Amino acid sequence: MTNVNLRIRPGGRKDIKEVVKIEELCFGAEAYPNYVFNYFVDGRSYLFLVAEYDNRVVGYMVAEKRGEGGLIVSLAVHPHYRGKGIGSALLRETIKILREEGIKGVSLQVKRGNLDAISLYSAFGFKIIRVLRKYYIDGSDAYLMEKELI
Repeated sequence: MTNVNLRIRPGGRKDIKEVVKIEELCFGAEAYPNYVFNYFVDGRSYLFLVAEYDNRVVGYMVAEKRGEGGLIVSLAVHPHYRGKGIGSALLRETIKILREEGIKGVSLQVKRGNLDAISLYSAFGFKIIRVLRKYYIDGSDAYLMEKELI
């Protein structure tokens, strides 16, 4: 989907306040606090992208580069902006950048009950590898999903 109102760009310190609001809306008690996003911005091994829709930060993605592997750390889109292709655009750009940087495969953990996220990742070729029992703070399980980039 091409959307002229949507722009994916590198995130920075000026984006953290809005990103943390989105994080809290999407993940509640399991949300990363402000200082973690400062770490993502500063860390050389992290890719931090934000999505702007009509010049407003409405989503973000963080990925970690680990040698030839990558990890999707977090992806979130403000609830009012879902269904506009923003999550797909963030994921597409992240995969493109990771490939360009020589990453050969990427993994992620997703809550077993998060069917929208599982559907998105599956559409991009991620496969469920195994169940991670009681992975989250609330005791719910996660799926470990992986995708080859080569």
